[in-house]
Amino acid sequence: MMYYLKLAFVLLVIAGLASATLAYLNGKTQPIIEANKKLAELAAREKVLPGASAFERDSLAVEGAQVSDSLEPLRLQDDSGGGMFFYYRAYDKDHNLVGYIFTALGKGYSSTIQTMCGVVFADDGALELNAIEILYQGETPGLGANAVNDKFLGRFNGLSQLLTTSRLYVDKDGGDITSITGATITTRAIVNSIREGMNHLPAPPVSEETPEPIIESAPVEPIAPVVLEEEAA
Repeated sequence: MMYYLKLAFVLLVIAGLASATLAYLNGKTQPIIEANKKLAELAAREKVLPGASAFERDSLAVEGAQVSDSLEPLRLQDDSGGGMFFYYRAYDKDHNLVGYIFTALGKGYSSTIQTMCGVVFADDGALELNAIEILYQGETPGLGANAVNDKFLGRFNGLSQLLTTSRLYVDKDGGDITSITGATITTRAIVNSIREGMNHLPAPPVSEETPEPIIESAPVEPIAPVVLEEEAA
C-alpha cells in the first residue's frame, strides 16, 4: 500500500515540475512569438501595398465576420455569426488614402489559410486587388502548400492587370485565377475568402476636383478724354 502511495506521490511531483517548466517556457517564448508575428505581418503589408507608409485601424459591423480575441486588427471572418470586420486604411507619405489592407481566413483542405490582401482604388472607382501574401497555411506539402510560392502569388499581383471582385473566382468556377494543380480546394478557399473580404470594404473615396476660382470684376466705365484749353495769346 505504501509503495503505491509513494509511486503516486512521485508521479504527482513529476507532473507538477513538468507543468511548471512548460508554463515558464511559454511565458518566455510567447512574447518572442508575438513579436515575430508582428514583424511578419509588417513585412507582408509592405509587399501587398508598397506605396503605403502609414496605417490606420478601422472596422465595420457585418454579418459573417468574427471578433478577434486579440488586439490585432487583421482578423476575419468566417461563417461564425455577426461581428466586426477589421481592416487598415493605408496612406502614403503625403497622407493620401491609397488603399486598404485586410487578412482573410479561408478553410482549405487541412487548415485555415490566412491571406493578407492589399486593395487599391481603380480609375473607375472600383476596388481592385493589388497583391496578396500567405501568412499561414497547413496544407498538403507538394499540393496546397504550393500556395506560398511566387508562381501562385503572382496570379494576384495586378499592378498592370488588376482583378476586380467580379473576376475573383477560380478558373473552374468561371474566374481568372488558375487553380494550383491538385489543390482546387486550397485555391478556392483563398480566392473566396479574399472576395468576401473585399465585399466588406467601404467604397473608395470620391475625389472631387477643386474648381478654378472665378474672379469677377466690376465693369470699367470709359474715361472721357481731358481737353486742355490753350492759353490766350
